[in-house]
Amino acid sequence: MVFAIDYRLAPENPFPAALDDVWQAYSWIVYHGTSWLGITPAKIILSGDSAGGNLAIGLVNLCILNWFWMPDWLILEYPNTLFSRKICLPSYAYSIWGDFLPPAMLDYSYRSYAKNYLENADEIFLINPMATPVELLKWFPPTRI
Repeated sequence: MVFAIDYRLAPENPFPAALDDVWQAYSWIVYHGTSWLGITPAKIILSGDSAGGNLAIGLVNLCILNWFWMPDWLILEYPNTLFSRKICLPSYAYSIWGDFLPPAMLDYSYRSYAKNYLENADEIFLINPMATPVELLKWFPPTRI
C-alpha cells in the first residue's frame, strides 16, 4: 500500500507545520494501519523528493528521538539536505543564470519556511538535515539518494 502525505505549506504554515503533519500521518499509519486499513506495517519504505526529502529525513530524526517505529528504508530524490543561507555552493551560484529556481525564489522559500527560526535555522537539524548529529545518523535506516 502506498500513502502520499499532504502537508501544510509555507508561508501560511511555516516550520514545524509540515513536519508535524508528516509525523502525525506516519504515526497514525503505524498505530492504526492494522485496525483501520487491514495492513501490517512490517516493512515501511519512506520516500520523498525535494522538500519532501527534507521532511522524510526530519521524520526519521523524530522517530529516533522518540524511540518510534523506524522505516526500513529511506529513498530520497534530490532532497533538500542543506537548508542554509550562510553557505554558497556551486549549484546555488549556477542558479543565478537559471530560470528554474533563481536565488530570489530560493531566498523567499527559505524565509517563508523558517521564518520563526531565521537566526538559527542552520543549526536546527529538523530544518537543516546537514546539521543532524552523528549520534542520530548512526540509527538511520539504509538510505538511497
